[in-house]
Amino acid sequence: MKSLVLLCVLIVVVFSSCNSEDREPHYNVLGYWDVVMVRLSQDDELLIGEQIRFSERYIFNDDGTFIKFTTRNSRTSTPLPEPLQALGHYHVEESTDEAFVYELELTFQTNLMLSNGCGEVGTEYLKLTKGNNLVHDKVTSCGGVEFFYSKQASRF
Repeated sequence: MKSLVLLCVLIVVVFSSCNSEDREPHYNVLGYWDVVMVRLSQDDELLIGEQIRFSERYIFNDDGTFIKFTTRNSRTSTPLPEPLQALGHYHVEESTDEAFVYELELTFQTNLMLSNGCGEVGTEYLKLTKGNNLVHDKVTSCGGVEFFYSKQASRF
């Protein structure tokens, strides 16, 4: 009887020490990220929700690859009728800036024109904020538009 009680206590201790937070960290870039806000640098205007006339999504996979989809048209304000797609690899490092958790470097292997690397064709930089949003790093410093992405729960 004592061994049965001891076994039950041991099982409870083992399962209570297995925490879901251990398996799923609070900050995780894996998954689907959609544009949710755009800051126009000219007048610091914010576009949110349906004010953003295009869609843009990153999918970060656990094998270090990503896919970028966008209907953003670089020539006019009219969105593209079908999204463009680019594929590549990404690298994550802890941020040295206290406002951010991680810094991501994306290296495009297809459709290099979809990268927003401030003159670095085929490279793009994003940062993960402590609020769990991705933002562009170099776009703003080049006098461009700043994009904010939020992680989506669903895949579609």
